[in-house]
Amino acid sequence: MYRKLVLSALSAAMAACVSFSSPQVSAADAAQPTAQNATWALWSDVQTRLRGVNIYQRRLYQDYDGTSDGVWERYTQADFDRLAAMGANYVHISHPGLYRETPPYVLDQGMQDSLDGLLAMIGKAGLHAVIAFRTGPGRNECIFLDDAHCAKNRSVWQDAAAQDAWAAMWRETARRYDGNSTVVGFDLMVEPDGQEAVHANNPSDFYPRYADSSYDWNMLFPRLVRAVRESSNLPVLIGGMGWSSLEWLPYLKPSADPFSVYTAHQYDPHEYTHQGPFHTMQYPPAPYTFYPDPQRGFDRAWLQTRFAAIEQFRHDHGVPVAVTEYGVTRWAEGADLFLADSLAEMEARHVNHAVWLWHGANTATLEDQQPFNYRLGAQPDNPGPSDANPLICALRKNWWEHREHPERSALPPGIDLPPCGPFTPPSSDDSTAPTPRSGLLPGRMAPRDPGTHARSPQATQKNSI
Repeated sequence: MYRKLVLSALSAAMAACVSFSSPQVSAADAAQPTAQNATWALWSDVQTRLRGVNIYQRRLYQDYDGTSDGVWERYTQADFDRLAAMGANYVHISHPGLYRETPPYVLDQGMQDSLDGLLAMIGKAGLHAVIAFRTGPGRNECIFLDDAHCAKNRSVWQDAAAQDAWAAMWRETARRYDGNSTVVGFDLMVEPDGQEAVHANNPSDFYPRYADSSYDWNMLFPRLVRAVRESSNLPVLIGGMGWSSLEWLPYLKPSADPFSVYTAHQYDPHEYTHQGPFHTMQYPPAPYTFYPDPQRGFDRAWLQTRFAAIEQFRHDHGVPVAVTEYGVTRWAEGADLFLADSLAEMEARHVNHAVWLWHGANTATLEDQQPFNYRLGAQPDNPGPSDANPLICALRKNWWEHREHPERSALPPGIDLPPCGPFTPPSSDDSTAPTPRSGLLPGRMAPRDPGTHARSPQATQKNSI
């Protein structure tokens, strides 16, 4: 059912050297780079600059969880320090929005405090962060849960007041966090799902009937961008409808905003990446198996056809693209190779990427089997985390070999990691502790048009790993 994109016009050379629209930079900007330029370069450079993880923070509901106090999982400073020690440099904070989901649509102080605390820990670890809102006015967490006991709220796609409140929420969020040196982007809505509200689950069903309606994300996201731009020129991240799948990416209509990054989530094929612990789909399949495409099989060549949508979109519109979620249930046979091949394909296309999901060390109270907790390994009943199983090592290898500061060849003090292979760093060394960055990130590409709302001057430093 996936739309096939033929890339006959793209050569291997184009894949290796991607170009975006040429920026218009004033003489003053060219003479003295700004923190804004350096932040934009993290997304617009012609190489992968951000490699990391998602953390999942969902709101709790009294009727569903038995409490409405706080969020689903609590992280500690040690969780982010360990991630940085592995070589990752980026956390995608998949978090509840700062405004209430039901009227009155006003600030939820608890959610703001939660986000503030996470940003403080992530920054202390020397990591970059993107703020991504899963929920907000007229949209609750139940839309992501396959549970009839959790009442779904998708009224944002029909309610003008809720859409106005989403814009107000992002206006306030941008104002509050624009000067935070840890924040390198705002993800406007995690997996827009207007198609679900009208039961049109593929583009060919949705757009002929609902294009340009209130259900169409292409109509809402430009309003949210404008709200952000009232106080910040930080990059905004925009995923497509259909849960941001690669199938729906071609239907995103890029706006004129010069600091926008377009994103996709890669979980194809869903039957493999989301299989239960006792299913038998594998990657690559046995020789006698022809899943999911009898013409191509299911291997790295098949993955290349999925990621081709990124190249096509970038070629068509001259904009940066990132993969802000990808992953597979940890017990799927061949999951470690699937992760490694997915990473190789994303690196070949020079896109930033964040795996789903990074759990903290204190997960004993979580009731589910944590299907995307790669530190638990491939066995469903794994009793505890390991940082040297094949799954986590596939990630560590990518992060360490491309770490932001290769001159730091040892682990920070107090952190020990079991060996994965020849890329594993030596034991801890006090000289490798995170320190504030004294200068600006080297940026290949300045913003196309800084406009009148430049990022706050205090954002010229960021912790490094």
